Amino acid sequence: MKQSIIPGRSTRLGKLFSRPRRTSIPVRIILVGSGAIMATALLIPATSGGYIATITNSTNRAASATFFTCTAATLATGNNAYFAYRLNDSSLSLFADDYSSNATDGTYVLPMLSTTTTSPPCPRDTGSTNAYTPNGLLSMAYSPTTIASPNTFTLEIWFKTTVAGGYIMGLANTATGIATQKDRHLYLGTTGRLIFGVHSGSNRTVTSPQRYDDGVWHQAIATLSAGIMRLYVDGAMVGIFPGATPDLSYTGYWRIGQGNLNTWPVAPINTYFSGQLRYAAAYPIELSAAQVAAHYVAGK
Repeated sequence: MKQSIIPGRSTRLGKLFSRPRRTSIPVRIILVGSGAIMATALLIPATSGGYIATITNSTNRAASATFFTCTAATLATGNNAYFAYRLNDSSLSLFADDYSSNATDGTYVLPMLSTTTTSPPCPRDTGSTNAYTPNGLLSMAYSPTTIASPNTFTLEIWFKTTVAGGYIMGLANTATGIATQKDRHLYLGTTGRLIFGVHSGSNRTVTSPQRYDDGVWHQAIATLSAGIMRLYVDGAMVGIFPGATPDLSYTGYWRIGQGNLNTWPVAPINTYFSGQLRYAAAYPIELSAAQVAAHYVAGK
């Protein structure tokens, strides 16, 4: 919206003033966003004038994003990330490109199944708009590097599905197949709610109050530090559980898209994820609430 205003006249925003017998100074009023207005004076040589206005904007705030891309957010947050996969590799790729400092590519079980997704998360990152599209049958990926089961970590991933139930990512003592030890995982229960699980004496879980099998892209982040489990969805914390010190100690692999969930609550019979996945990462640190929010904004 553009509007030229003559000095001396009252406006809805304020009042222009000028010295007598001076040439009028047009001012361009630009609607920037909901409830936010910017006034720009179009200055003409040999004239003088000004603009006085009070802008009230109680519902919107202008701010700069900490990170412009998801890649930048990941690299700035954890140069020692266990892995960081964009999951937008070409169809039939055998490996998931790792853009973390470890540079250890993941492995797709079955060649990469990808589809072009509309309005993908992390739209400002370079690369294709492909998304890993597990079909809910045999498709999964894993990090080939084994790690000692951590007591402090963060899991991060973007997902989209219309299916209630499916393993998203987590740790297990085998890269594929049936694992005898498994926890530190994220999955969708048969209720469509997101669940973060850690074994501490028994299966400890944090469950989201809402369901997310709605066909919309969501960011999920799970953290564990000092025995406190936190679950975040779309940049905001949705659940917390204190006093969960992991008691399963094993050497494991990070798995994406499939894992054993027997004995875990509201777990689906078929644990293979069906939907789309992008930008998965795991860190040996806890992301703070502010970092989680910054990562989410980077992906929007």
